[in-house]
Amino acid sequence: MSPTRSSSWQTGSCTNTEPPTSSSRPRAPNAPGTSWDAPPPTETASPHHPTTGNPMHHREEPAMRTRNLLPVGAVVMALVLAGCTSEPDAGDTSPPTADGCAGTGIDAKASADLAALLPTSVAESGVVQVGTDPTLPPYEFTDENDELAGLDIELGQLIGCKLGVEVEYSAIDFAGLLTAVQAGRYDFAIAGISDTPERSEVMDLVDYQTEGTAIIVPKGNPGGIKTIDDLCGLNVAAVQGSVPLELLTRKNEKCAEPITLLPLPSSSEGFLAVRSGRADASMETLGSAIYYQQSEEHGGDLEALTTELYAQGYQAIAFPKDDESAKLRDAVHAALTALVEEGAYAELYEKWGLEANKVETITVNDSLRFADKYYNVD
Repeated sequence: MSPTRSSSWQTGSCTNTEPPTSSSRPRAPNAPGTSWDAPPPTETASPHHPTTGNPMHHREEPAMRTRNLLPVGAVVMALVLAGCTSEPDAGDTSPPTADGCAGTGIDAKASADLAALLPTSVAESGVVQVGTDPTLPPYEFTDENDELAGLDIELGQLIGCKLGVEVEYSAIDFAGLLTAVQAGRYDFAIAGISDTPERSEVMDLVDYQTEGTAIIVPKGNPGGIKTIDDLCGLNVAAVQGSVPLELLTRKNEKCAEPITLLPLPSSSEGFLAVRSGRADASMETLGSAIYYQQSEEHGGDLEALTTELYAQGYQAIAFPKDDESAKLRDAVHAALTALVEEGAYAELYEKWGLEANKVETITVNDSLRFADKYYNVD
């Protein structure tokens, strides 16, 4: 697959990337909706996409900065070194580097057994091409050094380490990302993508964390907004093609006075619309909303309303729905399961202060677990 490339991220070697400290980034609170006792994953979530039966042994779309990761270049997309180890031996035998996988500080040794699951095209090239929208911190963003960073970015690197392949990131607005995945422009995409029944009909989704959607208002909530009902008659921003925009569209059908929708290309533009007064509120992934609320860099003048959350469910890695991509999907599913079992997954979420978003079991196309309440706007 050959995605169109307009940005460049590269690491030439594994450099020591220190985990963010509590003094350098806010941690996500245990807000309602980011941690809940969901029913156990359905073992029949997808008839031919097996779920794992292995619970996580180490615990369950925040401002986070990582250094020396993926500096942005001008035109040509460069490779993100994923493994930093020699060719994997049979089993999990590759020695870890001092700074872990690709400078993340987390150990994820390559596995020949996992690599054997890769489709021939990826195994021969040694590269996976990944689409992302780096405007959703703390999951994916560019930091003060113009470097790609975030939990999702590092999770992609850990997957690459387990599979023994390099990970190549391309940036694209979220509004076009899912269409690009369906068209096969990327091997997969990771960018705060919610798993919904509608999306799983046209792409495969490997569920790796939980999230909810919050209403974001100016600090102090001058409009006295409490729930989605209070958005009727207001100007409200949301990202094009996103679950928040779908929530607002459905709510609009029930409003006596309609919501004026402001569909925007990125989360950051939605937050800016609220800060500037162009929008009375926006709706966005809770983790990102908390990041902006607590980040001095972004003004600290926003407030995430966490009493009522919406669209609580899985976020997923998205794959094209075809036979070749199904092999890569299963390899990534297996790699994530290994990361959970080995504790690297839990370590990553602890590093980024997002422990409440962890899952115990990696599933595929499992959105029906949350379908009855997912789009509830009453």
